[in-house]
Amino acid sequence: MKNRSLNEDVKRIRTLLYGKGLINEQQKVDEPQKADYITDNVDEFFKTLDSVSKTGLNQQSYGSMTYQKGVEAMQVGLMMLGYSLPQHGVDGMFGPETAQAVQKFQTDNNINASPSTTLGKPVTESVRMIKLSLLEAALDSPLDSTSINSPFGTRWGGQGHNGVDLKADASNVKAPADGVVEVGEIKNDACGGTIIINHAGGFKTGFCHMQKINVTAGQQIKQGDIIGISGGGSNDIGHGKSDGRHLHFTLRKDGQLVNPMDYIDKSGIVMTGGVKGSPQVSNVSATPEMFVKLIELLKSKNIKPEELKKYVDSAKRGNNYNVDVKDWQGMVNLVINNLEGGYYHPDMLQDGRVKDSRYGNSGETMFGLDRMAGGTEATGPAGREFWALIDSQNARTNWKYGYMANDNPELESKLRVLAGNIMKPLYGEYVHKFLSPEAAQIVNSYAPLAFNFIYGTWNGPGWFQKFAKVINDAVAGGNTDPKSLLQISLERRSGSGNSLIAQGGPKVANISNNIAASTSTMA
Repeated sequence: MKNRSLNEDVKRIRTLLYGKGLINEQQKVDEPQKADYITDNVDEFFKTLDSVSKTGLNQQSYGSMTYQKGVEAMQVGLMMLGYSLPQHGVDGMFGPETAQAVQKFQTDNNINASPSTTLGKPVTESVRMIKLSLLEAALDSPLDSTSINSPFGTRWGGQGHNGVDLKADASNVKAPADGVVEVGEIKNDACGGTIIINHAGGFKTGFCHMQKINVTAGQQIKQGDIIGISGGGSNDIGHGKSDGRHLHFTLRKDGQLVNPMDYIDKSGIVMTGGVKGSPQVSNVSATPEMFVKLIELLKSKNIKPEELKKYVDSAKRGNNYNVDVKDWQGMVNLVINNLEGGYYHPDMLQDGRVKDSRYGNSGETMFGLDRMAGGTEATGPAGREFWALIDSQNARTNWKYGYMANDNPELESKLRVLAGNIMKPLYGEYVHKFLSPEAAQIVNSYAPLAFNFIYGTWNGPGWFQKFAKVINDAVAGGNTDPKSLLQISLERRSGSGNSLIAQGGPKVANISNNIAASTSTMA
C-alpha cells in the first residue's frame, strides 16, 4: 500500500495551510458516518474550534481530504446549539447537510459568508493550487495482494478484456477511493454480483462475480471500506459466467475504460470536481467570523464535561442511531438511509439503466414508497406532494437508478419529511389494528422495538400483522420485557421464509442494537 507517501504529501500541504496544530490527529483511519477525532474534553473541544477559527472551513466534494477533527467539532457545536444534522450527524464530512446547518447558523446570527474567500483568505492562484493538491488521491488496490490472472486489453483468441482479473479466493474487497455506490446487487448476467462506485474526478470502478455485497446504491463510502467478498466459483452466489474464483476489476475515466493497473497506487491523480451532480468544492464556507460566534454561544452555555460526553459518545457510534420513540423523522431517516433506497422507474429496465429482471413487476419507487401499488403513498395529500416534487425534476428521464437527491439538500429534506408524513398515519393505523393495547404501549415506549414496527410499515400491512402477532402472543403469555420482545421481533423477520424480508434481518438487528446503545447514552 503506497498511501504512506501520499499521506506524507497531504500532511505537508496541510502544514502549509494550517500549521502543525491539527496535523497528527489526521493520520488516523477514518470510519465513515462516525466521529473519529473529536474529544469529550471541554478544553480540547474549544481548542479545536479556536484552531480552525483562524482560517475557517470549506464545504467538501466527494473524494476530498480535509480537517475532520475541525469539522467534527463544528458539527457537535452546531448540534449543541440546536442545529439539526438528521441524516449523517457528526461524521467529519462538510457535505450538503452540514453546509445547510452552517448557512442557517450564519443567517440566524447575521454573519456574511463572502464567496470571495477561501479558507478565510482571499482567493489567489497559489491558494487554488494548494486546494487542488489537497484533493489529490491515489487509487488503492481493492485487494491486499494484487496478483493478475488475466490482464486488461486483448488476450487469448484476440478477445478484448475490459478489466483485469485479480487473484482472489473469497477475499475481502476494499473501496479503492472515496465515492458513492451506483450499483450494489446480484444480477442475472455475466457479471453476477456487481458493485459500481462513482468517485470524484470522473473515475468509476466496477467489480464482478462478488458472492457477498455489503453496500447499496446511494451509499457514501470511504477508501478502504470493505464493500464485499469476491467469488466467481461455479458454486458461488453471484458467479455470473465465471467458473473460477477471482475478482474482475474495471476502471473508467470520464466514461472510457482504462487499465486499472495504470492508476493503482499512483499518487497525484487529481480527483477534483466530485461525482456528477454532487456539490462542488467551496460551495459554503464556515468563516472565521462564524467560528468566533459559535465559540461565544457555546461558552455562554457553560458546557459541562458530561453534557459534551453524551454528544461525543453518540457521535463516535454514528449519530444516525441517536433517536428515541418520539423522533419520528429520525426513524424515517434510518429506514431510508439503511434499508430503502433511491429512485427507480420501470423505464430504467426498458432502456437498460437497470438490467436485473427481478424489477420487471416493480412500479416507480423513491425511498421505498411505491407510486403504483402504494395506495395512499401516492394518493394522499402528502403522497401527491411527494410525487409532484419528483415530477417537477423530470425524474423519469433525468434521475439515475438509486438517486437519493443528496446533491439537492432542500429537495432531499422535503422528500424525507413528506415520506415521514405519508407513513406516519399508516403506522398509527397498523398499530391500532394489529397490536394489542398492552403490546402497543410497550412497542411505543422502547425505541429499538418501535423502529422494527416502523420499518414494518414499509413492508406493508400483511407483514406488519405477522410481526405483531408474535409480540401479541408473547405479551399475552406474560413477557413484557421490551428487550426480549425485540429479539422475538428480529427472529420473526429473519425466519419469515421470504427472502426479501429475511435478507434485511441482519441490517435491522444492527440498527436496533445501535439505537439501544445510543438511547442508553443520551438518557
